[in-house]
Amino acid sequence: MKGKSSSKWIKYHDPLDIGRNNTFYNQFVNINVNQIGEKFGNYIGALSWLANCGHGMDRTDSNLNYFNFHVDPIPKVEDGWNRSLEDIFLERAEEIWAMDRPVRLWWSGGIDSTAALVAFLRTKTSEQQLTVYLGKPCIEENPDFWELICWDDDIEVQFNTMETIFDFSPNFTDGSINVTGEPGDPVWGSFAIKEHLHETDKHWTDIFNYDDTRLKFKMHDKFMEFCENFNSKSPIEIRNPFDFIWWIAFATKWQWNDLTPHRELKNASNYQNIIGFYNFPEIQKWSIHNHDLKHKGDWKSYKGPAKDFIFDYDGNYDYRDNKTKYASFPLTYPMREKINIDARESYSLQFVNSLIMSDGSYHKEYYSGDDYGYGYDPDINLYDKWDIYNKPVWDEWKKQL
Repeated sequence: MKGKSSSKWIKYHDPLDIGRNNTFYNQFVNINVNQIGEKFGNYIGALSWLANCGHGMDRTDSNLNYFNFHVDPIPKVEDGWNRSLEDIFLERAEEIWAMDRPVRLWWSGGIDSTAALVAFLRTKTSEQQLTVYLGKPCIEENPDFWELICWDDDIEVQFNTMETIFDFSPNFTDGSINVTGEPGDPVWGSFAIKEHLHETDKHWTDIFNYDDTRLKFKMHDKFMEFCENFNSKSPIEIRNPFDFIWWIAFATKWQWNDLTPHRELKNASNYQNIIGFYNFPEIQKWSIHNHDLKHKGDWKSYKGPAKDFIFDYDGNYDYRDNKTKYASFPLTYPMREKINIDARESYSLQFVNSLIMSDGSYHKEYYSGDDYGYGYDPDINLYDKWDIYNKPVWDEWKKQL
């Protein structure tokens, strides 16, 4: 069944009323963000695509998510708030050390994870244990800092490969806390605006005229009205394309970035043993309060304050002045499109999580021995469906239909 059949199903059924093999279910799970926007005026998923976000999770008070995602609230910046990024980074490291657990820092060599590593190095005591978790591409991205790590006898090093990065089960059960450089990118904006940082005099709507915009839908009054309402939720005025992309990433990509590693955990009940360094209210406040410091009009200046923080530790002029945001992720994580083998033989595809509940229960996308079902584990039906789905959003959709 095609076209309007999916709308009919939503009108007369609640989610999870039907099993995996039902035609209506298979059609619904394949509804794309364009259809949801056009049918229900909910463009949050489509909008997040502009910031290269795979699955937008709305953090505004509108809560337009059709799943009950856990989202970290966007904090209010108090009058008179003014803190340096250095103080905040060090405070975040101290907060994590206060867990009284060994720290395993997932280092890519990039700006976000290197700044996090510097914060841990500057706050570490002789009694505290720090392990740097890395692969060969990480060394290639930041060879000078790798030399500093090698010279420090107080740091342990643990190597991984793209195929094994999530296959170190003891890492999640040995009492340590795993710390990633997530969600660092949404603090600053998005790779999506790389070629247009200098266009500060352009109106934010000009982004829809860029040839390199990841636009998955047609512009029209209904969509633009949604964008205007979305921008009204921003803690800063949205004037130019960079402001707009930053706000999309900050409001919808933050959680998706922070939860990226959780999708690949073999035993997702251990999800609380891996956290993002940047998921810290004070870092969010800095991003809101210091929007003008994120770049100076060119890509080399992007994330400048974080590079300054690193420079104060390593004195590397070349890294500070020339290092740019680099797509480290595809070189270190098991990306699906790069694994050209049968799904049942692929670690990444076998163990990707389609659902993780707050209590630690979880369900795999490929879930049963030799018979790999796709995207739906029948045991999910044992949950109260409204623990998974956002009932107000679904009720609103039914009204519209």
